[in-house]
Amino acid sequence: MEEVVEQLRRVALGLKLVLAGVVAMVVYAVALIAVMAIFLELKNNPAAMTDALQRDHAAVMIGLTALGVLSQILTIAGKVYCISVPQKSAATPHIVMATSGSAIGMMLYVASRLPEFSEFATDLAGAGTVLMMFGYLWFIAFLGQLARFFGSARMRMKARRVLLGSSITLTIVFLSMTSGMGNAVTVLTGLLGLLGALLMFGMYALFVYDMRRLTDNAANYVAEREGLADS
Repeated sequence: MEEVVEQLRRVALGLKLVLAGVVAMVVYAVALIAVMAIFLELKNNPAAMTDALQRDHAAVMIGLTALGVLSQILTIAGKVYCISVPQKSAATPHIVMATSGSAIGMMLYVASRLPEFSEFATDLAGAGTVLMMFGYLWFIAFLGQLARFFGSARMRMKARRVLLGSSITLTIVFLSMTSGMGNAVTVLTGLLGLLGALLMFGMYALFVYDMRRLTDNAANYVAEREGLADS
């Protein structure tokens, strides 16, 4: 049981890091939207807006990119800690897939920004983004499985809601970036997608916070029951 307590505490620490990564990502998203609104007029393609910012305001974009990378590093580090989840939870495959998607996706995205891979920048960035989305959604599935292990029906239901909302929002964001519709429709879709993404991250952050508390409580309960409270 001492091993289980240690595993749960490592998962709780991992969830704290993931939560810190979510906060950094929200700050990054808000700052990026603000910078786009200040420096550029609304255009048809949000990706083209980002490219223009990188070309004309490189220093600003370097700072924003660093913040985005930091959020991913915190998130991946947290997921690595979560791999310590007890085997009886049956959640290990979920967290391994989530961690792999996030890590490989971030490497591809960073590679897309290097001049050595400029010829493949668009493809690398696209693949990296898809994999990071995959890692994000699979992590929610991991948390749902962890909630099942703890016997929390409320958290399992919350996991389903967050997973469904995230899937819908990410689909809207993806379509707004790749569609060829008219300016007004594309801009409206993009704004709705961004607002939905911020709301989604808020719900996700609260969910991760609740799961972190649940994991801490489970670790403390097992420790007290087994006389390991001081371990």
